[in-house]
Amino acid sequence: MPRRPEANRPSKPAQPGGVADLLRQLWWTFTVASVAALAVIYSARPDPLAGMTVFPIWVWGLGPLLISFLGTLRKKRPLGLAFLLWLILLTCYVDSPQAWVRGLVHPAPQARTETRPGYLRVITINIHDNTLALRDLARYEPDLILVQETVSEQELIDVAGSLYQDGGHVLWNRDCALISRYPLERVELDKVLRGNALSAIAQLPEADGGQRICVNVVHIYSQPFRFDMHNPEFWTAYYDRRLLQLRLMETITREIPNVDQFDAYIVGGDFNAPPGDAVFSRLPKKLEDTFSRCGVGWGRTIANDLPLIRIDQLWVNQQLTPLTCAAFPSAGSDHRGVVADYLFEDAIDLTETE
Repeated sequence: MPRRPEANRPSKPAQPGGVADLLRQLWWTFTVASVAALAVIYSARPDPLAGMTVFPIWVWGLGPLLISFLGTLRKKRPLGLAFLLWLILLTCYVDSPQAWVRGLVHPAPQARTETRPGYLRVITINIHDNTLALRDLARYEPDLILVQETVSEQELIDVAGSLYQDGGHVLWNRDCALISRYPLERVELDKVLRGNALSAIAQLPEADGGQRICVNVVHIYSQPFRFDMHNPEFWTAYYDRRLLQLRLMETITREIPNVDQFDAYIVGGDFNAPPGDAVFSRLPKKLEDTFSRCGVGWGRTIANDLPLIRIDQLWVNQQLTPLTCAAFPSAGSDHRGVVADYLFEDAIDLTETE
Protein backbone atom coordinates (compact mmCIF):
# COMPACT_ATOMS: atom_id res chain seq x y z
CA MET A 1 0.00 0.00 0.00
CA PRO A 2 1.55 3.36 -1.04
CA ARG A 3 2.52 5.82 1.73
CA ARG A 4 0.98 9.26 1.90
CA PRO A 5 3.20 12.13 0.80
CA GLU A 6 4.79 13.80 3.82
CA ALA A 7 3.93 17.22 2.47
CA ASN A 8 0.22 16.55 2.99
CA ARG A 9 0.65 15.98 6.71
CA PRO A 10 -0.17 18.91 8.99
CA SER A 11 2.90 20.39 10.71
CA LYS A 12 3.19 20.16 14.48
CA PRO A 13 3.12 23.38 16.49
CA ALA A 14 6.51 24.60 17.76
CA GLN A 15 7.27 23.38 21.24
CA PRO A 16 8.70 25.69 23.90
CA GLY A 17 12.45 25.38 24.46
CA GLY A 18 11.98 24.20 27.98
CA VAL A 19 14.61 24.30 30.73
CA ALA A 20 17.60 24.73 28.40
CA ASP A 21 16.22 27.90 26.83
CA LEU A 22 15.29 29.27 30.23
CA LEU A 23 18.83 28.69 31.53
CA ARG A 24 20.34 30.40 28.48
CA GLN A 25 18.13 33.43 28.98
CA LEU A 26 18.99 33.56 32.68
CA TRP A 27 22.69 33.38 31.83
CA TRP A 28 22.32 36.19 29.32
CA THR A 29 20.53 38.34 31.94
CA PHE A 30 23.22 37.53 34.51
CA THR A 31 25.94 38.46 32.01
CA VAL A 32 24.47 41.84 31.11
CA ALA A 33 23.92 42.77 34.76
CA SER A 34 27.33 41.50 35.91
CA VAL A 35 29.32 43.11 33.10
CA ALA A 36 27.61 46.44 33.70
CA ALA A 37 28.17 46.23 37.46
CA LEU A 38 31.85 45.26 37.14
CA ALA A 39 32.49 48.03 34.63
CA VAL A 40 31.04 50.61 37.02
CA ILE A 41 32.84 49.20 40.07
CA TYR A 42 36.27 48.96 38.42
CA SER A 43 35.90 52.40 36.88
CA ALA A 44 35.00 54.09 40.17
CA ARG A 45 36.77 51.70 42.59
CA PRO A 46 34.75 52.89 45.61
CA ASP A 47 36.52 52.51 48.96
CA PRO A 48 33.77 50.35 50.57
CA LEU A 49 34.38 47.77 47.80
CA ALA A 50 38.16 47.70 48.21
CA GLY A 51 37.90 44.03 49.17
CA MET A 52 36.66 43.37 45.65
CA THR A 53 38.78 45.70 43.52
CA VAL A 54 42.02 44.67 45.22
CA PHE A 55 41.77 41.61 42.99
CA PRO A 56 42.24 41.85 39.20
CA ILE A 57 38.98 41.97 37.27
CA TRP A 58 39.69 38.64 35.59
CA VAL A 59 39.21 36.94 38.98
CA TRP A 60 35.50 37.67 38.57
CA GLY A 61 35.24 37.46 34.79
CA LEU A 62 37.40 34.52 33.69
CA GLY A 63 34.99 31.80 34.86
CA PRO A 64 31.91 33.30 33.16
CA LEU A 65 34.01 33.91 30.04
CA LEU A 66 34.94 30.24 29.81
CA ILE A 67 31.37 29.06 30.47
CA SER A 68 30.08 31.37 27.75
CA PHE A 69 32.79 30.17 25.37
CA LEU A 70 31.69 26.57 25.86
CA GLY A 71 28.19 27.69 24.95
CA THR A 72 29.42 29.18 21.67
CA LEU A 73 30.81 25.79 20.69
CA ARG A 74 27.23 24.52 20.64
CA LYS A 75 26.23 27.49 18.49
CA LYS A 76 23.88 28.94 21.07
CA ARG A 77 23.46 32.59 20.19
CA PRO A 78 22.73 34.04 23.66
CA LEU A 79 25.88 32.39 25.03
CA GLY A 80 27.90 33.64 22.08
CA LEU A 81 26.83 37.20 22.80
CA ALA A 82 27.58 36.66 26.49
CA PHE A 83 31.09 35.48 25.60
CA LEU A 84 31.61 38.62 23.51
CA LEU A 85 30.50 40.88 26.38
CA TRP A 86 32.81 39.21 28.89
CA LEU A 87 35.69 39.36 26.41
CA ILE A 88 35.19 43.09 25.82
CA LEU A 89 35.02 43.75 29.57
CA LEU A 90 38.23 41.90 30.36
CA THR A 91 40.07 43.43 27.41
CA CYS A 92 39.12 46.94 28.49
CA TYR A 93 39.84 46.57 32.20
CA VAL A 94 42.70 44.05 32.45
CA ASP A 95 46.08 45.59 33.25
CA SER A 96 48.27 46.52 30.24
CA PRO A 97 47.21 43.93 27.63
CA GLN A 98 49.47 45.70 25.12
CA ALA A 99 52.47 44.59 27.19
CA TRP A 100 51.61 40.97 26.45
CA VAL A 101 51.72 41.72 22.73
CA ARG A 102 55.06 43.50 23.07
CA GLY A 103 56.39 40.48 24.93
CA LEU A 104 55.80 38.34 21.84
CA VAL A 105 57.95 40.66 19.72
CA HIS A 106 60.53 42.24 22.04
CA PRO A 107 62.50 40.38 24.71
CA ALA A 108 62.44 41.69 28.27
CA PRO A 109 65.54 43.74 29.20
CA GLN A 110 68.44 41.57 30.26
CA ALA A 111 72.09 42.45 29.67
CA ARG A 112 72.83 46.14 29.46
CA THR A 113 73.74 47.23 25.95
CA GLU A 114 73.26 51.04 26.00
CA THR A 115 76.36 53.22 26.39
CA ARG A 116 75.17 56.67 25.27
CA PRO A 117 75.01 59.55 27.78
CA GLY A 118 71.63 60.10 29.41
CA TYR A 119 70.79 56.40 29.63
CA LEU A 120 69.53 55.18 33.02
CA ARG A 121 68.62 51.69 34.25
CA VAL A 122 66.46 51.52 37.38
CA ILE A 123 65.30 48.53 39.42
CA THR A 124 62.74 48.39 42.21
CA ILE A 125 62.44 45.24 44.32
CA ASN A 126 61.01 44.12 47.64
CA ILE A 127 63.78 41.76 48.77
CA HIS A 128 61.91 40.31 51.79
CA ASP A 129 65.00 40.73 54.00
CA ASN A 130 67.09 38.55 51.68
CA THR A 131 70.55 39.70 50.54
CA LEU A 132 70.62 37.07 47.80
CA ALA A 133 67.81 38.90 46.00
CA LEU A 134 70.07 41.98 45.85
CA ARG A 135 73.25 40.20 44.77
CA ASP A 136 71.33 38.57 41.93
CA LEU A 137 70.75 42.01 40.39
CA ALA A 138 74.36 42.31 39.19
CA ARG A 139 73.41 40.68 35.87
CA TYR A 140 71.19 43.68 35.05
CA GLU A 141 73.91 46.31 35.70
CA PRO A 142 71.50 48.84 37.27
CA ASP A 143 72.31 52.50 37.96
CA LEU A 144 69.72 52.80 40.75
CA ILE A 145 68.13 50.14 42.95
CA LEU A 146 65.06 51.00 45.02
CA VAL A 147 64.81 48.48 47.89
CA GLN A 148 61.94 47.63 50.21
CA GLU A 149 61.99 45.27 53.22
CA THR A 150 65.71 45.89 53.25
CA VAL A 151 68.62 44.22 55.01
CA SER A 152 71.15 45.97 57.25
CA GLU A 153 73.12 48.99 56.10
CA GLN A 154 76.40 47.05 56.14
CA GLU A 155 74.96 44.34 53.92
CA LEU A 156 73.80 47.02 51.49
CA ILE A 157 77.27 48.56 51.45
CA ASP A 158 78.78 45.14 50.68
CA VAL A 159 76.34 44.64 47.80
CA ALA A 160 77.06 48.13 46.42
CA GLY A 161 80.78 47.36 46.55
CA SER A 162 80.27 44.25 44.44
CA LEU A 163 78.10 46.13 41.92
CA TYR A 164 80.20 49.25 41.33
CA GLN A 165 83.95 49.69 40.96
CA ASP A 166 84.05 52.76 43.22
CA GLY A 167 81.94 51.08 45.88
CA GLY A 168 78.70 52.80 44.90
CA HIS A 169 76.52 54.80 47.26
CA VAL A 170 73.93 53.70 49.82
CA LEU A 171 71.12 55.31 51.83
CA TRP A 172 69.10 53.29 54.32
CA ASN A 173 66.31 53.33 56.88
CA ARG A 174 64.58 50.53 58.73
CA ASP A 175 62.53 49.39 55.73
CA CYS A 176 63.57 51.26 52.54
CA ALA A 177 66.98 51.68 50.94
CA LEU A 178 68.64 53.09 47.85
CA ILE A 179 71.74 51.75 46.11
CA SER A 180 73.22 54.00 43.44
CA ARG A 181 76.05 54.23 40.95
CA TYR A 182 75.96 58.00 41.55
CA PRO A 183 76.47 60.14 44.69
CA LEU A 184 73.37 60.48 46.87
CA GLU A 185 72.11 63.28 49.09
CA ARG A 186 69.42 62.34 51.59
CA VAL A 187 66.20 64.38 51.71
CA GLU A 188 64.90 64.47 55.27
CA LEU A 189 61.29 63.32 55.62
CA ASP A 190 58.93 63.30 58.58
CA LYS A 191 59.95 60.67 61.15
CA VAL A 192 56.60 58.89 60.78
CA LEU A 193 57.66 57.85 57.26
CA ARG A 194 60.91 56.12 58.23
CA GLY A 195 59.40 52.71 57.66
CA ASN A 196 57.51 53.64 54.51
CA ALA A 197 59.57 56.06 52.42
CA LEU A 198 63.07 57.27 51.63
CA SER A 199 63.92 60.27 49.46
CA ALA A 200 67.25 61.28 47.94
CA ILE A 201 68.89 63.30 45.18
CA ALA A 202 71.24 61.46 42.83
CA GLN A 203 73.82 63.60 41.05
CA LEU A 204 74.98 62.30 37.68
CA PRO A 205 78.52 63.24 36.59
CA GLU A 206 78.94 65.71 33.75
CA ALA A 207 80.11 62.92 31.46
CA ASP A 208 76.71 61.25 31.86
CA GLY A 209 74.73 64.46 31.50
CA GLY A 210 75.10 66.09 34.94
CA GLN A 211 71.39 65.79 35.78
CA ARG A 212 69.96 65.84 39.31
CA ILE A 213 67.45 63.06 39.90
CA CYS A 214 65.04 63.02 42.81
CA VAL A 215 64.53 59.34 43.73
CA ASN A 216 61.75 58.32 46.13
CA VAL A 217 61.38 54.79 47.51
CA VAL A 218 57.96 53.91 48.93
CA HIS A 219 56.49 50.93 50.76
CA ILE A 220 52.75 51.22 51.38
CA TYR A 221 50.88 49.15 53.99
CA SER A 222 50.03 45.64 52.83
CA GLN A 223 46.51 44.25 52.38
CA PRO A 224 44.75 42.19 55.09
CA PHE A 225 45.01 38.97 53.01
CA ARG A 226 41.53 37.76 53.87
CA PHE A 227 39.24 35.77 51.60
CA ASP A 228 36.10 35.25 53.75
CA MET A 229 33.92 37.52 51.64
CA HIS A 230 30.75 36.23 53.33
CA ASN A 231 31.93 37.86 56.56
CA PRO A 232 31.10 41.59 57.01
CA GLU A 233 34.46 41.98 58.79
CA PHE A 234 36.18 41.14 55.48
CA TRP A 235 34.76 44.27 53.85
CA THR A 236 35.49 46.41 56.91
CA ALA A 237 39.10 45.23 57.04
CA TYR A 238 39.77 46.10 53.41
CA TYR A 239 37.94 49.41 53.69
CA ASP A 240 39.94 50.47 56.75
CA ARG A 241 43.19 49.42 55.11
CA ARG A 242 42.34 51.38 51.96
CA LEU A 243 41.85 54.54 54.02
CA LEU A 244 45.19 53.95 55.80
CA GLN A 245 46.93 53.48 52.43
CA LEU A 246 45.41 56.69 51.07
CA ARG A 247 46.44 58.72 54.11
CA LEU A 248 49.98 57.32 53.96
CA MET A 249 50.32 58.07 50.26
CA GLU A 250 49.03 61.60 50.80
CA THR A 251 51.62 62.11 53.56
CA ILE A 252 54.44 60.79 51.38
CA THR A 253 53.44 63.02 48.47
CA ARG A 254 53.29 66.02 50.79
CA GLU A 255 56.72 65.30 52.28
CA ILE A 256 58.80 64.39 49.22
CA PRO A 257 60.31 67.23 47.15
CA ASN A 258 58.39 69.05 44.44
CA VAL A 259 58.62 67.52 40.98
CA ASP A 260 59.50 70.81 39.27
CA GLN A 261 62.72 71.27 41.26
CA PHE A 262 64.67 68.52 39.47
CA ASP A 263 65.89 67.41 36.05
CA ALA A 264 64.22 64.03 36.59
CA TYR A 265 61.91 62.51 39.16
CA ILE A 266 61.26 58.88 40.16
CA VAL A 267 58.79 57.33 42.60
CA GLY A 268 58.96 53.57 42.88
CA GLY A 269 58.51 50.65 45.20
CA ASP A 270 55.95 48.30 46.68
CA PHE A 271 52.57 50.07 46.59
CA ASN A 272 50.61 47.01 47.79
CA ALA A 273 47.78 48.05 45.46
CA PRO A 274 46.76 46.92 41.97
CA PRO A 275 47.03 49.22 38.93
CA GLY A 276 44.21 51.74 38.78
CA ASP A 277 43.80 51.85 42.56
CA ALA A 278 43.02 55.19 44.22
CA VAL A 279 46.43 55.04 45.95
CA PHE A 280 48.10 56.07 42.69
CA SER A 281 45.86 59.11 42.33
CA ARG A 282 47.67 60.57 45.35
CA LEU A 283 51.01 60.61 43.53
CA PRO A 284 52.27 63.90 42.07
CA LYS A 285 50.18 64.67 38.99
CA LYS A 286 53.08 64.91 36.54
CA LEU A 287 54.17 61.28 36.91
CA GLU A 288 53.44 58.33 34.65
CA ASP A 289 53.46 54.57 35.25
CA THR A 290 56.40 53.21 33.27
CA PHE A 291 54.98 49.73 32.67
CA SER A 292 51.74 51.12 31.26
CA ARG A 293 53.83 53.16 28.82
CA CYS A 294 56.34 50.58 27.57
CA GLY A 295 55.93 47.36 29.58
CA VAL A 296 56.98 44.03 28.09
CA GLY A 297 55.46 40.67 29.03
CA TRP A 298 53.37 39.64 32.03
CA GLY A 299 54.48 42.37 34.44
CA ARG A 300 52.89 40.99 37.61
CA THR A 301 55.13 40.95 40.67
CA ILE A 302 53.39 39.15 43.54
CA ALA A 303 54.02 36.38 44.25
CA ASN A 304 57.39 35.51 42.78
CA ASP A 305 56.44 31.90 41.91
CA LEU A 306 52.91 32.72 40.75
CA PRO A 307 52.67 36.45 39.95
CA LEU A 308 49.07 37.64 39.72
CA ILE A 309 49.03 41.35 40.65
CA ARG A 310 51.37 44.21 39.63
CA ILE A 311 51.90 45.97 42.96
CA ASP A 312 55.57 46.91 42.41
CA GLN A 313 55.83 49.89 40.07
CA LEU A 314 58.01 52.74 38.80
CA TRP A 315 56.59 56.21 38.09
CA VAL A 316 58.60 58.99 36.41
CA ASN A 317 58.13 62.52 35.07
CA GLN A 318 58.36 63.66 31.46
CA GLN A 319 62.09 64.38 31.61
CA LEU A 320 62.70 60.61 31.61
CA THR A 321 61.58 58.84 28.45
CA PRO A 322 60.79 55.15 29.16
CA LEU A 323 62.41 52.75 26.72
CA THR A 324 61.39 49.39 28.15
CA CYS A 325 60.12 47.89 31.41
CA ALA A 326 59.62 44.32 32.62
CA ALA A 327 59.17 42.21 35.73
CA PHE A 328 61.72 39.47 36.41
CA PRO A 329 61.91 36.53 38.84
CA SER A 330 63.87 37.30 41.98
CA ALA A 331 66.25 35.09 43.95
CA GLY A 332 64.93 34.50 47.44
CA SER A 333 62.13 37.08 47.67
CA ASP A 334 58.36 36.63 47.52
CA HIS A 335 58.21 39.55 45.05
CA ARG A 336 59.44 39.84 41.49
CA GLY A 337 61.60 42.81 40.65
CA VAL A 338 60.92 45.48 38.04
CA VAL A 339 63.66 46.76 35.72
CA ALA A 340 63.21 49.80 33.48
CA ASP A 341 65.42 51.66 31.03
CA TYR A 342 65.12 55.41 30.50
CA LEU A 343 66.70 58.14 28.44
CA PHE A 344 66.83 61.74 29.57
CA GLU A 345 64.74 64.00 27.36
CA ASP A 346 67.63 66.41 26.75
CA ALA A 347 69.82 63.45 25.72
CA ILE A 348 67.25 62.58 23.05
CA ASP A 349 67.28 66.16 21.80
CA LEU A 350 71.09 66.10 21.69
CA THR A 351 71.12 62.83 19.71
CA GLU A 352 68.62 64.17 17.19
CA THR A 353 70.71 67.35 16.76
CA GLU A 354 73.84 65.34 16.04
